[in-house]
Amino acid sequence: MCLLSLLWSSSTSTASIAKHLLYPMTLHWVSLESNKAYKCAFRLSRCLSVGKWVGKALFSRLKSFGISSRLLSTTSDGASESLVASKELATLLLRHHGQDILQSSHMLRCMVHTYQLGVKSALEVIAPSTMKLRKTLHSIRKSKVSRAIFKKYSKNMHKNGEQEPPCLDCVTRWNSTLVMYQQAMKLRDILSCTVSDKAIAHEFVDHTLSTEDWNRIQSMEQWLLVPAIISNYMSDSKYPTLSIAAFAFKLLLSHCNSYIFMDMDSIESPYEKITLEVQKEASNKCLQHLINYQESLKSIPSRIAMFLDPRYFC
Repeated sequence: MCLLSLLWSSSTSTASIAKHLLYPMTLHWVSLESNKAYKCAFRLSRCLSVGKWVGKALFSRLKSFGISSRLLSTTSDGASESLVASKELATLLLRHHGQDILQSSHMLRCMVHTYQLGVKSALEVIAPSTMKLRKTLHSIRKSKVSRAIFKKYSKNMHKNGEQEPPCLDCVTRWNSTLVMYQQAMKLRDILSCTVSDKAIAHEFVDHTLSTEDWNRIQSMEQWLLVPAIISNYMSDSKYPTLSIAAFAFKLLLSHCNSYIFMDMDSIESPYEKITLEVQKEASNKCLQHLINYQESLKSIPSRIAMFLDPRYFC
């Protein structure tokens, strides 16, 4: 029997809001009598999001179902609340049954969450340049005068005539950051002319993008293309399974290693060196999260899940 959970908390939640927060849980198992797969969904609620409390509540619910000794694994995101809940549940199961029902290697983490954390950490490599770009786009989009000047330059410089300024990203969605990079790079010359216009140049003094900033943004844009393809591959899957997650994991791992082991001594161009330095550092940061997930793929529950998946091809 496998337990899936989705826990989250917000430090800004007030007690009146937090008391309505729910923790959805799903139990999955296969009946030996009927050879059919079943699942049971339930939810826990609590005015405060406390990992230990969730672990105790889970133990109490499993015990009331009479199935606490049959737990094979837990799957959750990598949030601290989730990890504390799993450890608390394991402790209570050990104390109650006198045996290690839920081993640490059976506490699995969600591949998608790990994937997102890895890519998000890679973006930190060019955080200052990204912040400058956000401020520049925000200033242009919020001001009617700046927007009008941008449209004037785009009308004269863009092959398709007048253009709107690039959209801002959502800081919690790296896919949208990639879109912002792509749009900004396409309109780079127009953006440069806009922020240099005498009528508004003073508004961009504190966050003017240098040539190095643009090079770093372009480097990250190139690095993000493969993660974006992998992410679309996972989201397009009608029936996502651990086998698909394992395949995606290997692709991203290969992507990071291709930059990490690239020889920089043979590169003479300063621009290419900056590009590779950004991409190597991004790969190293992303790899730190992937290494933690690699152990989950080697666990017994993971091997069982992939072995029983008829679409397993890794």
